[in-house]
Amino acid sequence: MTILLALTNHIVFLIVVFGVLMSIAWSGTSLTTTSALLSRWFQRKRGTVLSLSTAGASAGGLLLVPLAMAVLQQTGWRMTWVALGVLVLVVAWPLACFFLQDDPTNLGLLPDGDQLSADSRQVNPTRAAAGPLEAGTWRVALRSWPFWQLTGAYFVCGFTTAILTTHFIPYAIDRGLAPSTAATALGVMNGLNVVGVIVMGMLADRCGRKNLLALVYAARGITLCDTGTTVSRTTPVV
Repeated sequence: MTILLALTNHIVFLIVVFGVLMSIAWSGTSLTTTSALLSRWFQRKRGTVLSLSTAGASAGGLLLVPLAMAVLQQTGWRMTWVALGVLVLVVAWPLACFFLQDDPTNLGLLPDGDQLSADSRQVNPTRAAAGPLEAGTWRVALRSWPFWQLTGAYFVCGFTTAILTTHFIPYAIDRGLAPSTAATALGVMNGLNVVGVIVMGMLADRCGRKNLLALVYAARGITLCDTGTTVSRTTPVV
């Protein structure tokens, strides 16, 4: 999908490939999917493990954003899409194929690497006890108020993050920064997120997740509101 973007020659092609096909592909490899997978494998340190997964995505931004900008400046946008697609095919796809397993019971294990006993193998073992909000079917989940609360929170989170990552570099360039400097700044932001996410993950295992998540969202909302106010004050009036 990524390499196909190098062939873009019409707005309809861009909408179909980038707006539809890549959106479906990204949803399959999103943090939501990987978090569900990792939750099957870890229970005792689940917060820490999920934070490491999220930190990996941020570390990718730290490395790939400046790299993509360097390739873009040296070659062009078409070759940049090809280079990013090759990275996915050569690095990400083989690692996923060889190392990811859907469920620990496929390897004769329980979550956290615990061993299955001989008796448990004979009675068709299942995962450990379900969490307080875990639902067995979509119908049950859709009737759950916490499900919609989390959906709304993650929609706002993803929407604001997408706006920031999409427009940060053009905005920084408009404010006078060189393209390479703007890309490096966005990469550093991702790098700082690595530290914050890991710390929050470890705190979640110690202090619980619900209140900590609410605190993070509140702090994020205040920060975004303050940033918007600052920008509006400094933007020149034409």
